[in-house]
Amino acid sequence: MMTDGELADRFSGRPSSNIPFDIKDVRVDYQCLRKRPKPARMDLLLVAAKKDQSRSTRPGAKRKLKPVICDIDAFTVQNLFEYSRGLPADQTIAVINVGASLSSLTSSANG
Repeated sequence: MMTDGELADRFSGRPSSNIPFDIKDVRVDYQCLRKRPKPARMDLLLVAAKKDQSRSTRPGAKRKLKPVICDIDAFTVQNLFEYSRGLPADQTIAVINVGASLSSLTSSANG
């Protein structure tokens, strides 16, 4: 279990064994998904994108729009599935997105 400040220190500019690239070449972000008091643990989502493959400007900046969420395609498909179909209780689902140049597999569990 970490405070917000400790999490920010942990993921700002420090290499992680979970990221297979040089930390200088990636943008890293994280989100706390769930805090579990017993045992004192947190479920975190860690995302890293190579700087040369991500846009340097925010979407909609020219139109003075403020994005609420910016997501990668795999999570967008997963979120759309969960929104439209829901998650079955006590089951794990997998969503496979097969594209022309990129495919992805995500899984999600409820419970």
